Amino acid sequence: MNIINTLTLRHLKLNKQRTTVTIIGVILSVAMITAVATFVSSFLNMMQKNAIKDTGNWHVLYSDVQSQNINSVINDANTATAALSKDIGYAVLDGSKNAEKPYLFIKAYDEQSMKTFNLDLVAGHFPQNPNEIVISAQIAENGGVKYQVGDKIKLDVGRRYLAEGGKERSLKQDTSFKKPAEDENGEKLIVESSKEYTVTGIISRPGFEPYWAPGYTVISYLDQNELAPADTVNLSVTWNKVNKKVKEQANALAENIGVSEVSYNRDLLRFYGIIGDNLLRTVYSLAAVVTVLIIIGSVALIYNSFAISISERSRHLGMLASVGATKKQKRNSVFFESFVVGIIGIPLGIFFGTLGMGITFALVQPLIQNSLNIGVKLALVTSPTTILAAALLSVLTIFISAYIPAKRAAKTSPMEAIRQSKDVKLTARNVKTSKLTRLLFGFEAELGLKNLKRNSRRYKITVFSLVLSIVLFLSVSSLSLLSQKSADLMLSSTPYDVSVLVTSSATVQEKKDFYTAIAKLDDADVAVIQQTMEAESAIDIDSDLIPSDLKEIMQPDNQRQNTETYVTRIQIKSIDDEALN
Repeated sequence: MNIINTLTLRHLKLNKQRTTVTIIGVILSVAMITAVATFVSSFLNMMQKNAIKDTGNWHVLYSDVQSQNINSVINDANTATAALSKDIGYAVLDGSKNAEKPYLFIKAYDEQSMKTFNLDLVAGHFPQNPNEIVISAQIAENGGVKYQVGDKIKLDVGRRYLAEGGKERSLKQDTSFKKPAEDENGEKLIVESSKEYTVTGIISRPGFEPYWAPGYTVISYLDQNELAPADTVNLSVTWNKVNKKVKEQANALAENIGVSEVSYNRDLLRFYGIIGDNLLRTVYSLAAVVTVLIIIGSVALIYNSFAISISERSRHLGMLASVGATKKQKRNSVFFESFVVGIIGIPLGIFFGTLGMGITFALVQPLIQNSLNIGVKLALVTSPTTILAAALLSVLTIFISAYIPAKRAAKTSPMEAIRQSKDVKLTARNVKTSKLTRLLFGFEAELGLKNLKRNSRRYKITVFSLVLSIVLFLSVSSLSLLSQKSADLMLSSTPYDVSVLVTSSATVQEKKDFYTAIAKLDDADVAVIQQTMEAESAIDIDSDLIPSDLKEIMQPDNQRQNTETYVTRIQIKSIDDEALN
């Protein structure tokens, strides 16, 4: 260690109080930056876990993969896990009391799929061969049909079809039941096979089953070894690394094995930034704003400390200059001081920032779950990337704080150091105070005001630091209120207390009578009736004109030839004039 650094360390030890205050300032700065980075990573992790809970732990779904190509997907370098599944079909649920859910929807899963899709086993055990099934508890709770473990069920399995324009279109679980009416054909079930199953267990309603789905989910077993060469399955894949490059490689893999339908878990990938999402951009933008405010406030605080240090050390710097110290050596002495302060403050700041967020998450956990209606906990999540980002931002903050004092130290000459002419430049006019000050506040106030005027730069820095602290507090408070208000608006976009759904199977007169009865209730202040019609629109359009994110939602219509046709779903809602006003 050279003599300059040795003298710098001695100066820090002699001024323990100021050194301690500087280190505390660095710790607070680093702790706040770490808290912001930790909150972002923990929040995104919570949303990822919630998406996995609802949709399953998969990133890409290859549909209708021929059995001979299964190993091509499993052995791909990007594949971490591959879960095999197959849609067996629909069977009528005899005795169902829910007119909108008259079917059982039978799927076959291998062992990996049982884990991937988070099946919650309530009773019994999972199927171990293709002749066994587990059934949803919703069959008894919602459909009114009770099965026990060990029961045998004989089912006529087939496909749902809807006649449109002289053609039959296949329907899936995401399309609600189309009950035949007087003026339309409605859907029909075409039976393709019959099979007897043994009930081995009962599961909770799967999170991936839409509430409007026409069939209750039941799961059978899929054995890859029993697949014929012509059989097709669905492959739900998780990636080793989640990034946009892997997504492009997944598309290339699908093309190589002849898979025309590739789906991505949008609910999960949006929180990785793979699929564009406004929520992610909002979180990052708010974090950036808060971090910038923290850095500005921290720079003002730490700069003030280094500026005071240079004032105290000006005579020492002048003496060093008189014996041959170069500008670079004097400048580096300040940077070395900032290095010592940082090497102590940054690790402690990261530790206390992480600890503080852990305590905060534990306290606000019930509020977050209630406001966001999320079933997973907000757990503390740290990663090397998060810690490294916080450390680099902290190093940048300290460097900016020390840069101007370092330049000032480099320019210190022996005569200026002895006279301290740069620190205090006084004239009679500079320290002149009003007689009214002593009259109103006394001699102490006049003395204090003169002391401020002796070094206006230090006074201005102090005021600036105070202003920034207030701005930081108000900004964070405003962002918190804005987030709360946004959540309230999102969860209650329509001002109502109770919503009652009348099924589409009811006649027009029954709907009117029911609405009239509700509106006349003693406690009903305002009643509004709303009707919803779901439709699908096939659009002939050049695929190059459709954004990639939108193209994933608008599935291609393979039933039409020689045109690039995409299907998009539309919801048409209608209310009366009074309700609209």
